[in-house]
Amino acid sequence: MESPVYTVQAEFNFKGSNNDELCFKKGDIITVTQKEDGGWWEGTLDDKTGWFPSNYVKEYKLGSSTNALDSIRPPEEIAQFRSVVFNDLLESEKAHVAELRGMVENFLEPLQSNQILTKDEYAQLMCNFIEVV
Repeated sequence: MESPVYTVQAEFNFKGSNNDELCFKKGDIITVTQKEDGGWWEGTLDDKTGWFPSNYVKEYKLGSSTNALDSIRPPEEIAQFRSVVFNDLLESEKAHVAELRGMVENFLEPLQSNQILTKDEYAQLMCNFIEVV
């Protein structure tokens, strides 16, 4: 089971003095990856991970300020979007199958009935076409 993502917001600027420290500016949102006793936490910001003093940040809760994270869609809207995408995919697959059936009826079956191809050639051409459509 995946643990919930814990995020914090920087209350002050922090410029690390070591290469394993995470630099950030006031207001940055940091994803905490480790909480250690002693006042230093590990976190990620803009694909960079490093240690920072925990007293430079405060817990960040979604909706506590106006920023890009507030644009996360509600579950109902996501479900509706998925439904639309699924229906579009289903309709395009139905159209594709209809085109394949037309090809069988209009081209491949006449090749067989008019004996234009040998049985082996026809079998090779058809392969698993019937199972697909």
